[in-house]
Amino acid sequence: MRQAYRADTIGSLLRPPELLQARAAYEQGDLTDEQLHQVEDTAVLQALALQRQVGLDVVTDGEYRRAEFRSVFDQAVEGLVQGTAPVRPGQGPETVRPALLIGAKVRQVRRMTAHESSFLQQHASALSLLKIPSGSWAPE
Repeated sequence: MRQAYRADTIGSLLRPPELLQARAAYEQGDLTDEQLHQVEDTAVLQALALQRQVGLDVVTDGEYRRAEFRSVFDQAVEGLVQGTAPVRPGQGPETVRPALLIGAKVRQVRRMTAHESSFLQQHASALSLLKIPSGSWAPE
């Protein structure tokens, strides 16, 4: 008798080399927003196809549109500024690390996953899953 196993994606999918190269080119100013979005669209469509091929019931976009997993928050609000924050990892000495700090009243300017969910709704043939950082998440 065949036994069924449940499988879910937890976190980001590994980014394909083309997407990593495009994001690096974008950061250097060599790609426009539109060009980066086209590469992201292609990568997400390929990820969806792979997930369908292996039989996943719930699919994800792999967080391919994010620079890193928590960037959906800081892109959806205003009032955050770049700064440095003291960090004391474990029992080691205190250091400073680049961080986003509250510089003004924090106000939502768009839905956190609006740019991801609309594409998934159009192209996912299964239930889709978008992840957002937990309210209790904090860097180490």
